[in-house]
Amino acid sequence: MKAFKTIDDIKKVYGDVEINEGADVWIVSRRGAVFFLPKPLQKERIMISMRTNGFPEKYLKIALNGVQETEAIRKIRVVKKKGVILDGKPGVGKSIACTWKIAKLLQYREVLSELCGM
Repeated sequence: MKAFKTIDDIKKVYGDVEINEGADVWIVSRRGAVFFLPKPLQKERIMISMRTNGFPEKYLKIALNGVQETEAIRKIRVVKKKGVILDGKPGVGKSIACTWKIAKLLQYREVLSELCGM
């Protein structure tokens, strides 16, 4: 289940609900029913998951600590397909862009957590 970024995003989908914050979830109450919606993952949990799955430490540090937006990141940011091909000379940021994109997919729980070591 995809994570909601804000309480306003939840209200856009579920309407008039009462929302409380848990550590990793939004606790939503509506008409006597209570359900839990995941919050975005914190950077530390993303880092642990990606490190556990063999991502190079140097890429993680760059991708998760305010990476400069390169042409490769601009291209990969808008991709909604299941795959993308980046080409270019060495050093243009293809690997960093892919690491950044995977971190974003993890953050908003758009990939299965079982596949990400969580």
